Amino acid sequence: VQVTNQGKREPTVCTGVFISYDWILTAAQCFDQGGSVVKTVIKFGIHDHKTVVNTIEAQKFIKHSRYIRHPEVIFNDIALIRVSIPEQLKQEIAVVEVDHYEWDDFSQRKCLSFGFGSNTHEDSLLHVTQLMARHDYGACGCVRNNYMFVCGKPDEVPEVCVNDFGGPLLCNRRAVGLANLLLQCGQKGQDVCDKDTYYRYTYLCSHAEWINQYVPSYNNKCIATHPLSKITSKGNVALEISWFDNLMDSLFLSI
Repeated sequence: VQVTNQGKREPTVCTGVFISYDWILTAAQCFDQGGSVVKTVIKFGIHDHKTVVNTIEAQKFIKHSRYIRHPEVIFNDIALIRVSIPEQLKQEIAVVEVDHYEWDDFSQRKCLSFGFGSNTHEDSLLHVTQLMARHDYGACGCVRNNYMFVCGKPDEVPEVCVNDFGGPLLCNRRAVGLANLLLQCGQKGQDVCDKDTYYRYTYLCSHAEWINQYVPSYNNKCIATHPLSKITSKGNVALEISWFDNLMDSLFLSI
C-alpha cells in the first residue's frame, strides 16, 4: 500500500492483506503520516514494492473511528481499503482466511509475519519472519499487553529487522493480526533486532464487530474455543514456509 500525503514527496509504504476481492485490511497508521491523503495505490502479487505491475488505486479507505496514536501507544490500529479488481487480475490474488477463533491466553503458536516495511537492509523487498507468538498479559515483554494485541519474538535473532505497518501475522495459514509496532526491550539505540525485540500486532478478534460493519461476510465475533488451542512450540513452521512458497506470487500487496 503506497499512501501519498499532501505536502510529502515520497509515499508511505505499508503492507496489507486481502480478506475478499473487494476489501483489504491494513493499519490505520498508514493514513496518519502527516497531511491529508491525496492518493492510495495498491500493488499486489509482488515481491518488491518498487514493481509497477498489478497496480490500482483504492476506491476509499476507512480508519477505525477510535484510532489513537501517541509515541509508544497505538490503539485500534486497523483500517479497511475498498478496491475494485479487474476480472482479468483476480487470478493474481489469493484471499487470506482470517482466524475467527479466540486465542487461548496461555498458549504460544509458531507464526509467520510478512511485511514491506522499513528494515536494516534498506531494501524494498517483502520480508518473512518466523515468530513464537503469544496473546497473554506478558506477551509483549517490557510493555504490558491489554489483550488487544498479539506479540511475537523470532526463534533466533533475525538477519533483517523489519518495522512494518499493516503486514499480516499468519498462524496455521490464517490471519490473526496486523503489524502495529516494533518494541525494543533491550538496549536502547540499537538499529537491529536482538533477543529482546518484540513484534506487536493488532489482534483481529478484538475488531471483528467493527470489520463486520463494512464487510457483512466477516464474522462479527470470534468463537471461544479454538480447535488448535493446544498448539505450542512444536508447530511445524517448515510446513508453513512450504505453503508460503506456493502462495507467494499471488498473496501479498504493497499499499
